[in-house]
Amino acid sequence: MRLSIFCIILVMISCKPKTESFPSEDLSKSGSRYSQIERLPSKSNADFHAGLEIMNEALAQAIEENNDSLQLLIFKRKSYFLYKLKMMDSAKVVSYKYKQLAQKLKDTAFISNSYKRLARIHSKQHQNDSSFIYHSDVIGLLKSNKANMDSVQIAQNLLNMAIILEESGNDAESMELSLEALELLKNFADSITKASLYNNLAIISKSESDYPEALYWYDKAIQTTPVEKNRLLYLSNVANVYRYLGDYDRSEELCRQVLDHDLIHKDGSERIRVRANLAYSKWLRTKDVQYEKELLDLLDVSKKEGYLREQIEIHRKLAWLYAELNPEKGKYHSNKFYSLAREANKLDEQIEGLKILMKQAREDSGEYKRYATRYIYLKDSLETSKKGLTHIFGKYKFDTQQNREELASLKMKELENELELRKSKQQNIIYIGLGVISILGFIVVTVTIRNNYKREKVEEVYRTETRISKKLHDEVANDLYQVMNQMDKAESKQVHIIDNLEQIYQKTRDISRENNELNVEKDFEESLADLFTAYKNENLNVITKGINQINWSEVDILKKRGLYRVLQELMTNMAKHSKADLVVLSFKKTNWKIEVIYKDNGVGCELAKNNGLLNVENRIHSLNGKITLVSSTGKGFKASIII
Repeated sequence: MRLSIFCIILVMISCKPKTESFPSEDLSKSGSRYSQIERLPSKSNADFHAGLEIMNEALAQAIEENNDSLQLLIFKRKSYFLYKLKMMDSAKVVSYKYKQLAQKLKDTAFISNSYKRLARIHSKQHQNDSSFIYHSDVIGLLKSNKANMDSVQIAQNLLNMAIILEESGNDAESMELSLEALELLKNFADSITKASLYNNLAIISKSESDYPEALYWYDKAIQTTPVEKNRLLYLSNVANVYRYLGDYDRSEELCRQVLDHDLIHKDGSERIRVRANLAYSKWLRTKDVQYEKELLDLLDVSKKEGYLREQIEIHRKLAWLYAELNPEKGKYHSNKFYSLAREANKLDEQIEGLKILMKQAREDSGEYKRYATRYIYLKDSLETSKKGLTHIFGKYKFDTQQNREELASLKMKELENELELRKSKQQNIIYIGLGVISILGFIVVTVTIRNNYKREKVEEVYRTETRISKKLHDEVANDLYQVMNQMDKAESKQVHIIDNLEQIYQKTRDISRENNELNVEKDFEESLADLFTAYKNENLNVITKGINQINWSEVDILKKRGLYRVLQELMTNMAKHSKADLVVLSFKKTNWKIEVIYKDNGVGCELAKNNGLLNVENRIHSLNGKITLVSSTGKGFKASIII
């Protein structure tokens, strides 16, 4: 599984000839030849072999013409074809030439690509130390471009270095690089690399028998990866962890879940691996040797298809199962496990195979000694490789730290320059700030004065109305009433004159009442209710909604006075002209605004700026409010007020 994920990452960061920058040298003579090489088919081994012949001819001509740029491009393509043909030694030679020529031409993009190519080739040849160094060289190149550093590419190379360290037993160092890579990717959407890093952390946790931690990282990998095939591989690994924990039911359930997916059916090696894990789990759960046949059948398929990794895994399972149950079978599978691991150059598996063989050869001192000698040699080799990688890792960390210090020094100089620049601008900023504050202060003062002026005007209007109301009541109305009494006592009575005086008296009382002094500081809701009740009669119903939902004590006193007069004016107009039998008033408070909707079902009117409606609009506008009047003949009257 680790190999599959590693291959996916290698493909993801592999060379991309269509997007890389070419050397600046003129390719007018060779451009068509390279274009032909770029378009060579690359789907089968026959394509690769045929392509190599064409490239060799082109390379000879490029050397004769001393055309370095064309040679560079051919080396790049040729090393890829040799890699695909698994001719690793030849691919390595060509890649070295590719690297040297890229360095000669000082083309950073091609130098970086050659390092990646060499890292992959050394990894295929199990030369982990060299592969690690080339990946770190790529990172060094990427970090040298401080102005436009590619954090995603750095993280991808850190992932490959972390995998190398984990496979060599350097778990702590591998975890450190994995976490460093995740930190680089925290603001990027490279989900494939993130998921692979989580997978690597899960493998480290599993190797240290910290199974809950392994499940945590596997879950993050499953949730993160956008690649369904990878998700299934991670899920298969989770099944193995549950098997280690002894939860065979959960392990088998997950194996079946993976096997149900079409993608696994298309991948023969993965299908065999998961089926083998399922059979192995069943055997461990039931202790029933019938599952040996299923494993052996899978082993036969693996041999026919040439799946070496799957053969190793199945022999490993059978070796451990039969180590005690059937020593003869156990020894056979242990030997096969060891020999195939040796063929695949898998050092860890060889050591494990020798461990089983030593356990089975305890009674044969000669055989035990032979296995033990080889075991010690491989353990020493593994330890030497581990120490070598630890040393290389230490150098990488030192170089990284040095790079960080240089970067910090550069940032410090930039910071000093920036501080100087800030100092030079500070005085101007202060002056600008003072200017802005002055302007804002002027605006605030102007607005305050204007608002105070408007408020004073509104209060003056209110006082004037109240004064006129008092005069109408105390002087005009009382005088009229006195005249009416005198005429009523006179011997010759003019009845129609008395009636007219009565009407004038009533109008005067109404005007006085409409403009009398208002006490809105206490229970304004009750004042409004009294206002509306005064207009109710057997022919008119007045309905209010939401009036009690507003905290009137928080509303400005001028707004309450203005609103009262406006509603009074609307109700008076309604009573005089509308012939309505229903009035509905809705109150609502939104944020700091009060909205009142007045509706009646009267005869309506053609809206005109008569005195009543003009007074209504003027009152609302004086309070910085908004009023909308809607009416037409026969369709009632509506007023929308916001203050």
